[in-house]
Amino acid sequence: MPNVGMIAINDAFMLESSIYLLLKKYFKQEKCYVDLMELFHEVSFQTELGQACDLLTAPEEHVDLDNFSLEKYTFIVIYKTAYYSFYLPVALALHFTGFATPKNLRIAEDILIPMASTSKCKTTTSTTSPTPPCWARSAPTSRTTSAAG
Repeated sequence: MPNVGMIAINDAFMLESSIYLLLKKYFKQEKCYVDLMELFHEVSFQTELGQACDLLTAPEEHVDLDNFSLEKYTFIVIYKTAYYSFYLPVALALHFTGFATPKNLRIAEDILIPMASTSKCKTTTSTTSPTPPCWARSAPTSRTTSAAG
């Protein structure tokens, strides 16, 4: 759609700002309020890093596969998708319930980020491939075998 660029940018700012308005409205009285705000700031920044890498690696107007690598794909998946879709909900729950110790947050991150990477790889890989290479690297052998065939 023509002329949607600046409107979309403004919409994105409004959506992100609404997060902080909702946090203030519903969680300001909670002792975890600042932690929740900081978590949303951190995850938003991580997501923006992943999005920037994605846009710089494969701009829509000129896709050059020489710019693409497994390392960049992994970075994009982790930062554009994994933190907000897998880690954020669990970290929010840990903070709200009072279990957000550095150890618990690290354990959650250590489990959820690889889980998100595996999930993203599975959804972007054709189901006709018997054993996509990312499954073999990301999942334990017994699960890879059962999932692939």
